[in-house]
Amino acid sequence: MKEISREELKARLDEGAEVTVIDVLGPEAFAEYHIAGAVNVPFGHEFIERVQKAAPDKARTVVLYCTNVECGASAKAARIMEERLGYADVRHFPGGKEAWREAGLPLESGSEHIESMPEIAMCSMEECAYNEKRHCHALAITVGGPHPRCDTFLRSIDKGGSANGSGRVGACKVVNCVHNRALECSADAITVSPHETHPDCATFAPRLSGTD
Repeated sequence: MKEISREELKARLDEGAEVTVIDVLGPEAFAEYHIAGAVNVPFGHEFIERVQKAAPDKARTVVLYCTNVECGASAKAARIMEERLGYADVRHFPGGKEAWREAGLPLESGSEHIESMPEIAMCSMEECAYNEKRHCHALAITVGGPHPRCDTFLRSIDKGGSANGSGRVGACKVVNCVHNRALECSADAITVSPHETHPDCATFAPRLSGTD
């Protein structure tokens, strides 16, 4: 795994080189600010699946970063892409987005992307840590597969999440739902309700055999 300096990365982007820049932080940190043009693939249990969608050309240069030199997530992610997934040219930018910001280089906010995700109109799982008065306060949930359960559900009396209470659907692994498009939800909004001992996406509708 090779490292790339701030100056070299800037030069490559300025000259229009074919580079995919990946921010491996969570969606809330990405939304706050990120390197202009970067895509968000959080480093976690879905990273391998999602990064191959974000960077399908394994011959193209890929640069990964996280917060700063003390954040090791991007180095680990780069090593996985190089050693396990067979990417030919993977670079790690150790300075991360803090070094980019300190130099006054172009940044973007990800709020527009988050606001394009389907809203969770109502969630009746009030025992969830992210639920307050039937509003979801998770920035973005994942709906698991093959069953349409909410993978973000956390049973706790301690409450957390974002302050505005307008949770969104960040990913959906239920491929047999009519609203699933490339593992993302295309519904305008969803509701979440109890099913046995866990919460389900009540907007789930099975895809008929032979349909897209």
